[in-house]
Amino acid sequence: MKTTSEVTNAIFHFPFSILHSPFSILHSYAYDPAGNRTTSVWDNASATYAANGLNQYGAIVSGGVTNAVTYDACGNLTRAGTSTYQYFMGLLIHARAKDAQGVYHSSSFENDAENRRRYKHVPSGFTQPGDHYFTYSGWSLQVEDVCSGPDYWTPSASNYYVWGKDLSGTVDGAGGVGGLLATEVGGVWYFPLYDNNGTSRTTSRKRARSSRRTPTTPSAAPSPSQAPWPTRSRSASARSTSTPKAASTTTGTATTRRSWAGG
Repeated sequence: MKTTSEVTNAIFHFPFSILHSPFSILHSYAYDPAGNRTTSVWDNASATYAANGLNQYGAIVSGGVTNAVTYDACGNLTRAGTSTYQYFMGLLIHARAKDAQGVYHSSSFENDAENRRRYKHVPSGFTQPGDHYFTYSGWSLQVEDVCSGPDYWTPSASNYYVWGKDLSGTVDGAGGVGGLLATEVGGVWYFPLYDNNGTSRTTSRKRARSSRRTPTTPSAAPSPSQAPWPTRSRSASARSTSTPKAASTTTGTATTRRSWAGG
């Protein structure tokens, strides 16, 4: 027997700003006995999921539109609605997705000899567009440099990651699960709080007073690529290939349930 933990509810709190008063958005999820997601609600926008015998989503219905989902012989996601994905040796190397205006954007990815993602290009219209270079310590992501504009060798922004001991009591014995202590994105520090299973339950944030770091110089020349594509290397807490969820720059509180599945 094995246990699984899934997020069933998440509340995203938006603090006061010059644009709006404080407000919150509730997200909720439901699962089948095998842990496959069956429904989700994001700010009153719902979606349903149909899983096949291999526990893969065969179709996702959202907004009255059915989005077909397909995979290759190795189980890698190749199509999700209008988005397509290509792989080499099991690693994502190319993705094509449509933005809110209906325009397609292509992106490509590179990995090092240890299968860690070393480079990606984020097209315009998505969060932090430009060339992204990744620096690791072992399997732990330390720095993500974003280069945009005419000078693609000088980072215009850098995201920082601070790691401690994971669930194993060592730095990387459990793959870093539960070991991420803090992340700095856009001058704001985010601090995840975990339960005993290493599941992030709450994320607090604090704006940095100053940033005096010297940006790292990318060690690889730019080459031809993020949006809603799957990730391969561990950039936050896990190494497995998965379809990423939209990043949030708000404080979130999530509750999980424990379910049992045979195995």
